[in-house]
Amino acid sequence: MSAGVQNSGLVSVSTEVFAKALQIRKAFVGAGHTLLVYEFLLTIDDEAHLSSLLLWKQCCCSISGGRLGRS
Repeated sequence: MSAGVQNSGLVSVSTEVFAKALQIRKAFVGAGHTLLVYEFLLTIDDEAHLSSLLLWKQCCCSISGGRLGRS
């Protein structure tokens, strides 16, 4: 290495290699998003059921708490 040249740490990559790596990355991102949506669709019924139970519990507790406070 000459005295005036600094190593920037960048690696020279051909356009074909870069395009192939980008294509692979996009495929993995697409697969990840597909799995995320699939998991969401599998659990949406359970989440809705649990949310309605939680709401019902909160209503019952606030009603009974109000009654207990007045006695």
